[in-house]
Amino acid sequence: MARKKQQRPFLKKVSWRLEYSGYRLMESLLRLVPLTAIAHIGAGIGFLFYYFSPRYRHLVIRNLRIAFGKENTLAEIESLARATCQRTIANFLGTLKTTVLPTGQINDHVEFLNREALQETLAQGKGAVLVLGHMGNWEILNRMHQFLPPGVPAGGIYQPLKNPLVNALLLKRREQDGSRLFNKRDGFLAPATFVKEGGLLIVVADQKVGRGGSALPFFNRLSSLSPLPALLARKAGAPVIAAGIETTAPGKWRVVFDSLGEQPTPTKIIAVLETLIRRSPADYLWLHNRWKLDGRYPLSVTRKAPKAESAPTARVRALVICRNSQEASTLTAWEDQKRPQDLPLSFEFLQVTSQPALSDEAVHQAVAPTSRELATQIRAIDLAQQSPLELVILDPPFPEALGALRLLDFPRVLENKKGLPLPEFLTTQTAPAS
Repeated sequence: MARKKQQRPFLKKVSWRLEYSGYRLMESLLRLVPLTAIAHIGAGIGFLFYYFSPRYRHLVIRNLRIAFGKENTLAEIESLARATCQRTIANFLGTLKTTVLPTGQINDHVEFLNREALQETLAQGKGAVLVLGHMGNWEILNRMHQFLPPGVPAGGIYQPLKNPLVNALLLKRREQDGSRLFNKRDGFLAPATFVKEGGLLIVVADQKVGRGGSALPFFNRLSSLSPLPALLARKAGAPVIAAGIETTAPGKWRVVFDSLGEQPTPTKIIAVLETLIRRSPADYLWLHNRWKLDGRYPLSVTRKAPKAESAPTARVRALVICRNSQEASTLTAWEDQKRPQDLPLSFEFLQVTSQPALSDEAVHQAVAPTSRELATQIRAIDLAQQSPLELVILDPPFPEALGALRLLDFPRVLENKKGLPLPEFLTTQTAPAS
């Protein structure tokens, strides 16, 4: 007997319908406004967003300090963060507009650099995997059939949205010029076959994935990234080419191609994408928690050790807030025995005491601080170096420290509630061996 399909709640259906109606209304309004004006409107909204959304402003600045802190001052980082918010909103609205532009008008808003790399790659007749990051108006690549050699189909892999109405509409928009999209959840056999038969498959390769990803360096910071582009290319026996999309003027973009040849490693693919992002960093999507330390085992990037060709990456700054600093010397042994897939940490200590006490000069000290005073000191420690503090370890947790971190909206806090020796506690935060 067939199992009766469970009915979705009525309120969920109403919510989907309202979201769909709002999206269609936005599309209708955008049809009336030129792309240049949309870009200026988006930049204005982004300017306000930067100043009136402190949570995202701090997130963007932290991401940019991780990526560019060694080569830029804090003032330069803040200026780039503001430009990033402006460009991101402008690109987002531009993406919505280009999905409803007539095909003949696309050529007025896009140009190509090193286009011959794409043509030479496709001329081999093996199909190709085109990798890109969340940069610029990346959706415009779904409208590029008119720029491909005759007879070369194009497609892409997409992440379906939770709202089935909006998802179906976006799928229709993306496929209007002949693109064939493959649901990410359906596996990679069909996309690999598409490439093997001569197709150009677009794959976004900079997404942070879970424990099943590959531990790869991205802006000198270890991250779990998808090996899918390299796997697809190897399965299909096809070459790989990378693309970056940068804004050249309001409502206009340049697609930059870079050939990677056949069977490039995941490390090489990410390195080329990073180079393309560095050409126009304000066009990259820094508005998400790119290097978030999350999950049950936040100190392990993945269960897999990095490949041999992966270069060593920068250490993650970790601040240990404690009542005494006697365990500082024990962390060297923990660092020596950690696995390659575990985050490399750089430890600093902040000792909180009820009265002044003797301590190592390298240990910061706070005497009977309020939560606000402690927050100010943590902020000063954070800004004392070019790269940001990314992790606070409370050894053990206590009210003033918890209050300070709430005031700072700190991204990741580990609490040693059981009072374990610090090396033992850190081991509990790494994934067990597979």
